[in-house]
Amino acid sequence: MTYKRNRVLSIFLLIAVIALSVLTFTACTNYKANKVSGIDSGAPVEGNGTQVVRKGKYIYFANGFTDKLDSGTWGKVVKGGLYRAEVDKNGMLIKGTQKQLVSTIVWSGNSKNGMYIQDDWLYFASPNRDRDGNGTQSKTDLDFWRVKLDGSALQKIYTADDRKAEFIVKKTHLVFVSKKKMYSVDLTALPKKGNVMQIKASVKKRAKVLESDVVDHLWNDNSDYIYYMVRRSTDKDHANAIESITYKGTDHKVVVPKDAYLSEEEKKEKEKHKDKLFGFRLMYWKNEEGRDTIMYKKSYQNATQKTTTMMCSNILLSNGGLDIKNEKQIFTSEVEPLNVYYLGHDKGALVYERNKTYWYHDNKAEVFVDKKIKVVKEDKTNLYYFRQDSNADLTALSYDRSKEDEGIFATERQILKGLNLRFNDVRSVIFGNTIYYYNSKDSDYLYCADMSKSDNKPEKVSIAEDTKDKNKKK
Repeated sequence: MTYKRNRVLSIFLLIAVIALSVLTFTACTNYKANKVSGIDSGAPVEGNGTQVVRKGKYIYFANGFTDKLDSGTWGKVVKGGLYRAEVDKNGMLIKGTQKQLVSTIVWSGNSKNGMYIQDDWLYFASPNRDRDGNGTQSKTDLDFWRVKLDGSALQKIYTADDRKAEFIVKKTHLVFVSKKKMYSVDLTALPKKGNVMQIKASVKKRAKVLESDVVDHLWNDNSDYIYYMVRRSTDKDHANAIESITYKGTDHKVVVPKDAYLSEEEKKEKEKHKDKLFGFRLMYWKNEEGRDTIMYKKSYQNATQKTTTMMCSNILLSNGGLDIKNEKQIFTSEVEPLNVYYLGHDKGALVYERNKTYWYHDNKAEVFVDKKIKVVKEDKTNLYYFRQDSNADLTALSYDRSKEDEGIFATERQILKGLNLRFNDVRSVIFGNTIYYYNSKDSDYLYCADMSKSDNKPEKVSIAEDTKDKNKKK
């Protein structure tokens, strides 16, 4: 009897030790948000999908760029963490109002990702650094979170198995693509208040895979539809079909079949018409003057076994469709361009090649700028972009496009010079007269500058990490 009791006691103690170990590894992660006063609830949102998002008199921003996703622990992160600050009516920082909202890295392994505000919640992704029962830290997963704009609640939504997963947040759903699978997570299963530290079973139950074998996709903050392409292991040729589906997983359709460009007679002998069987790549989605348009690449293998690339634009239909009769060819090339900016269905695109940026439209090319550029924003009369000079400094300019209907771009006019913008990995945003950008010459911290002033005195927005204290701890 004594032996049996001791054995039962030993098993009980072993279970307790294992449970305590798991709790210890879980508890060491200090999941929390910092409360801040004030939410500008009724204000419009600007910059959704970037790392600097504005809602009324507040901006929410990543406090500096970092690609060191395994550095720091939750609760101790400064650089790369989530901060809030107050701004004036022109979008300019009000000094001394910066406050930390969440102390974790809000960058992922995908430069297309940003943050989203829906209602009074801010949604972000953060690299998962939890430890398992053996104490091994995760280096592959990506967590999706939401925080109340005043920091009163923090909720874990879901975890993707790839830090490069790309995501978008709609009013009621989180959609992301991870390892060729497109997922949709119903956010209405989350409580409207209170903290959630573990993924809720109700959320898991209402999450679903919209599609598998996804090789390309295109979505937009203002539409219910997602356009995408799949490639199955059974596919033998390079051709793709373009499909669409809503973010809730309804109204799936094939909008451009593989043989869409073939006549009925040509469909009988497809092998003889490979120049009309295209592989697609979805590139840009643009909201322009009451309609949505996209730019995509069509390619086929020509007679010399080289790939011919055609950049085209088209008008998206309100029902999630696409009619190839509305297709407009922008340009054709045997070399795929590396840097392209889509101006619009009737305006063409800016393309960087042969050390110059060209304006392509109606299969014509004109020199636009003799350098590489990065477009930040455009409105009815201006195109704002950074110009990369030979010394790697970047200059912000504005381009008057009021005469472009005549096929003429106006003379460029310089706005600000030498902002030292980080050219890759991040996007700059403009709110009113203020531009926000990450400064490559100051540890990639966030800065802002008033575009209406010519004195060029950028303000540092980020709160710098105290490297002295960090070194002392080491």
